Amino acid sequence: MNETCLASDPRRLDQAFAGLTASLEHDDRGTRIQLSLAASSCGTCSGQWKIEDHAARVMRPCDVASRAARLKSLLAQVAPGDPGAALGRAIGVPLSPALVDRLHKSLKHRIGASFAPELPAIALAARAAWMFGARTAVFSVTDEVAAANPPGAPEIVFVHLDGKPWEQRTAEALDQWIGWCQRSCSALWVAAPVNPPRAPESAPGSAPGTKAKGAGRGWGRVSGQVAARVAQARERHWTGWLSSQARSRLLEVCEPEAFFDK
Repeated sequence: MNETCLASDPRRLDQAFAGLTASLEHDDRGTRIQLSLAASSCGTCSGQWKIEDHAARVMRPCDVASRAARLKSLLAQVAPGDPGAALGRAIGVPLSPALVDRLHKSLKHRIGASFAPELPAIALAARAAWMFGARTAVFSVTDEVAAANPPGAPEIVFVHLDGKPWEQRTAEALDQWIGWCQRSCSALWVAAPVNPPRAPESAPGSAPGTKAKGAGRGWGRVSGQVAARVAQARERHWTGWLSSQARSRLLEVCEPEAFFDK
């Protein structure tokens, strides 16, 4: 067994992450999330999260226990009823070394990035909590209550745009998140496509490549032009739907051109 603490070695922390399990523990004090670590993972606590201080004759937390506490707080926020499934989903998604390194720099410099909606935010948030001891949280952009005062005062916030950055409600809600992160010196990570998919040019139910009925004459031509403008607008980068003031403030908490899909 390695006699050093797991918390001192990022490489071993990464390896141990794959073996973590989470479950709910019930007793007369209530329900709590229990995080389990293989005994061979940490040489100082043998997976018990605490070590005996022989001089003081007390048990004290192992250094890796703070990582576990941050991870449990995240799991309690995203999946209080089934933390094991949420953790399993995070473990099942491998992240590139570049993305893991960026998470570390994000905590240090409090600057986020954007990532593909297909990449589960829990995979990023869980690693930031476990490997770097960050306070993390995952929200939908439309969670207006959380945007006003996110529980737990996270250092890194992961927000889903729900795939509709062009909607006014989304832009206004994202502006609120930007404001909170700016005031709190927190990094903002936004789940948004690098370029939204092009809206179909055909009318609903028509064959691909065909024009809508009436296109090319009278009102049909005008409607086609409007639809084309709408389709073109929806190809705009998600930051293009923010006000100029919001875009300026965004650069203090997020580097939106830094995009990660794994």
